[in-house]
Amino acid sequence: MNVILILILLSIVGLIASIWFIYFQFLVIKRNFIDFVTPPDEKTPSQLGAIVTSISKGLASEIILSFRNFFAGLQSGKVRSEQAALIESPSEQPNIAGGLVGLLGSSKRLQKNPILAAMAGLLMNQFVPHDNNHESVSEYNPNKFGG
Repeated sequence: MNVILILILLSIVGLIASIWFIYFQFLVIKRNFIDFVTPPDEKTPSQLGAIVTSISKGLASEIILSFRNFFAGLQSGKVRSEQAALIESPSEQPNIAGGLVGLLGSSKRLQKNPILAAMAGLLMNQFVPHDNNHESVSEYNPNKFGG
């Protein structure tokens, strides 16, 4: 009977010791959490505030950079398309030469392919009268037409 009472007493002491240990661990965690959340003084933010500020600044700068790149890309694409429209517009080229460039492809294609450039030169010599304002086959330059 004494053995059973000793075992019951030891189990109660062990239960009280573990509750006491858990309670003090809870107090330490609570104190650390309060220290983490509350600022040390009025001028210095808390550790949590510093982390939130750092994350928000980084996120805001990434969002601003993304928007800036997006709008710069839109603007750049708009400028490129306007320039391409001006380069390829027939009003910028002589009438026959503009039509030939339109039939054979863009002036960039003529720059890359010397056979098409020679064909355009031959066709220009066929349809455009030779005077000081126009060039002959040997003088044909595809860069003249917007390249």
